[in-house]
Amino acid sequence: MFAGTIWHRNHNPEAELVGEMLDGIGQAILSEVKVTDEKITFTKQYIDRYGSPHGDQIGYELHKEKGNEWVGEYAIWAGISDDLTGPVRCFTSPYDAAVFRKDLERYNVALKTREREARRKKPPDGKQEEIPF
Repeated sequence: MFAGTIWHRNHNPEAELVGEMLDGIGQAILSEVKVTDEKITFTKQYIDRYGSPHGDQIGYELHKEKGNEWVGEYAIWAGISDDLTGPVRCFTSPYDAAVFRKDLERYNVALKTREREARRKKPPDGKQEEIPF
């Protein structure tokens, strides 16, 4: 099970589509996103905790089955003779970005509070401890 979202870069309707996805392995960026009435394709690549891409790229191709349900396949381009593939099922739904902005604002406030507290609690050796999320 995974969740993801796509949007126009810089929220400009004329710009390319990009996105993010979160699943049991971790967070990933989506690139080369194409959406038509009948087909969705994109490339997924996991990112490390600093936001840098790593690992293999995974290609997705889904075709509309009915309503907001899409089915298709993923392929991991591992540079070997046979790509690793598997089935994919996706349900799409529109959303209001303002919903996520509220969560992001709360997260940023909490993060700033944690950072201030961490600066006040420097360990005796002077090394800054990692801030947990």
